[in-house]
Amino acid sequence: MDSKPDEAAYNPLQEAVDILIAMRDKIADDANLTWSYYESADQLRRELDDCIDGVRRSDKEHISGLGLYFYPACDMQTISIDNGWSGDYIEFASRYDQLEPALSGSFSRFLN
Repeated sequence: MDSKPDEAAYNPLQEAVDILIAMRDKIADDANLTWSYYESADQLRRELDDCIDGVRRSDKEHISGLGLYFYPACDMQTISIDNGWSGDYIEFASRYDQLEPALSGSFSRFLN
């Protein structure tokens, strides 16, 4: 039996949401955000929640901005290093790197 996922059922937007939720779950109330733009864990989680909602709505602006969470030396990478989950962040970024082409073109049918 073939264990490959059904490509017809594959939804890159849901995969993006799953990555964002997993990343959001790493943000502790006492997260060290010293070297980031964010002033509090709540602010960061609210931003991620807004992005998750936007991706769920297939909003082009939110989808096109996802890369900002995964660029080298971005705030999220710094936050992950400062809070002991850099290995998980690398996994999230790798998943996003594989997903990004589907989001930017070949799955345009998912976008509003």
